[in-house]
Amino acid sequence: MANPKLSRILDEKIAQIEEIVAAIASDGENSSLRELRHVLLGLSCVLPRDPGIEMASDDVYAAAAMVVSDSVSGTRPYTRKQRLLSSSGSRLIERLLRLRSEALESDAVGSSSEGDVCSGYGVVPFRIGFDGLVGPRLMCAPVL
Repeated sequence: MANPKLSRILDEKIAQIEEIVAAIASDGENSSLRELRHVLLGLSCVLPRDPGIEMASDDVYAAAAMVVSDSVSGTRPYTRKQRLLSSSGSRLIERLLRLRSEALESDAVGSSSEGDVCSGYGVVPFRIGFDGLVGPRLMCAPVL
């Protein structure tokens, strides 16, 4: 039995990440960077710990921060930085799609129960290097 709740959550997060990355690449606004941070933190509270997704999230945020800092300082973001942002965003989305398909396959063969992936992750150890903070720290979110 597939887990439609996790599938729906991942689909929403993927759509949000795609939209925000495209907005940052086009106009480089600081508010979009804050939205990206909130989406990535929300994603960390929904998923079990995965170093690949953590690093991809760090890459997307770092690339977005560079594009926004160029935009805020008055210089137009270089094409290379925009390309880095779009490629890091696509890598994160690929990892999320892979995780989604693995979760659906494992649920289809009956190796986990309904809601097992989403339940119990109210507090998840997750490392994101936002604002210079590096290392494991607890992120809290309501259990979905």
